[in-house]
Amino acid sequence: MSETIRILSANKNSLIRFGIRTYLIVQKEIVLVGEVTSENKIQESCQKLKPDLLLLDFDIIESTPIQLLKDLHNQFPKIKLLILLSHNNINVHHLLAAGVVGFMLKDEEPETLVSAIKTVMQGNIWLDKKMQKKLNQANTDEINLTPREYKLLSLIAQGLDNAQIADNLYLAEQTVRNYISRVYSKINVESRAQAVIWAKERYIDIF
Repeated sequence: MSETIRILSANKNSLIRFGIRTYLIVQKEIVLVGEVTSENKIQESCQKLKPDLLLLDFDIIESTPIQLLKDLHNQFPKIKLLILLSHNNINVHHLLAAGVVGFMLKDEEPETLVSAIKTVMQGNIWLDKKMQKKLNQANTDEINLTPREYKLLSLIAQGLDNAQIADNLYLAEQTVRNYISRVYSKINVESRAQAVIWAKERYIDIF
């Protein structure tokens, strides 16, 4: 992570944009490099401004959300995707599989935004407490997988090898191997093929 975190904000609500701009402008480690107000400007601005993180209001998306997020993640794999949501009635697994690494509700306290930005820039997943509880409740067979472990399963199911997963998650290969072993133990499988089958049987629509 660079000393200064470059943020691109994508939000069609002028009041929310003003609030984000006002709060971030006083942060020493964060700089707001640009704002977009419509979905069709997001990819162009990512290409031009090369932010470290895209702060994306989910309500700005008028096309197919999952496909847009996948396209952004594939085209700009180094840009972190932090999503602003109006409610938590959304399938977290779908968004994790599409490359999102952070989720925030719009009614969060402003200081939470900085914590979320720093957390995802360090290679971690950010979920507010309500969404974390919802994710845990959605785990099947009493298996308590973390958001990062769900993301790992998604990458395995997409056919990525350990080196590619390490690049995607900004981890060392040995760390990835440790995560994989832990996930195998949790879901009671012994091979990559079994892990893919386990994942697709439960969340087949996200792969």
